[in-house]
Amino acid sequence: MSKVRFTKKALLSIFPNPKIWELLKDNSYDLEDISDLIGGYGIESVTSEAAYDEFVPYTDIIAEYVNLGDPYLTTILWDYRKDRVLLTSVADYCSSLPKRYSR
Repeated sequence: MSKVRFTKKALLSIFPNPKIWELLKDNSYDLEDISDLIGGYGIESVTSEAAYDEFVPYTDIIAEYVNLGDPYLTTILWDYRKDRVLLTSVADYCSSLPKRYSR
């Protein structure tokens, strides 16, 4: 499964439920479980036509994240391009994408 790219302290400072860290650390999770634990509104995806069939077969999804209702809030995001889990906002993630994905 994906590598977690943040510390327990960073995660708990934003989402103070220790069960989230345990799920991520053990790779025994799906984002729906995490959405429920942090009060999210389900799972959304970041897509790009340039990514079609490049990272996940037969799709243009390059990342999935827990929707917290505001793209500027820090959330938990799974980046398919680098196979890692990030603690970032969707807005920051999208602005950091290489130009070929930003159409």
